[in-house]
Amino acid sequence: LSVPGSVSVVGVDDIEVSAYQNPPLTTIRQSFSDLGVKAVSILFEIINGARDLNQQVKIDPVLVVRASTRRLAE
Repeated sequence: LSVPGSVSVVGVDDIEVSAYQNPPLTTIRQSFSDLGVKAVSILFEIINGARDLNQQVKIDPVLVVRASTRRLAE
């Protein structure tokens, strides 16, 4: 198997070493500081009775494209 020829590989968290792998690893990055701020905000809303416990929260990740993935032929 070859990466990305036969298979594409994607990691999570975008740790620094991902960029130095062979091939450099495509990753999904999430802002943990944004996640923490949102979690605290939701906690205060729940404590104050201003939030439905069943609401979903979406925090958009960022795809950091490197050499471990390739676009499929159309």
